[in-house]
Amino acid sequence: MKRANSGPESCFYREIINTDGETYGGSNIGNLGGVQSEAREWMGREHSILVHLPPLATLAFKLEK
Repeated sequence: MKRANSGPESCFYREIINTDGETYGGSNIGNLGGVQSEAREWMGREHSILVHLPPLATLAFKLEK
């Protein structure tokens, strides 16, 4: 699992692509469709997200407010 920057407010990040998904022949490790930001400071930002990052995969998220 890896922590990533978010922003100044609580929000949801929808997982829009995960190349480790079963659709692409992967092991289907992911983030259950998205992640909610946490009020945990990370690298100067007030909120952060914790994501499952499968090896050799590409993940993309879309901010939903």
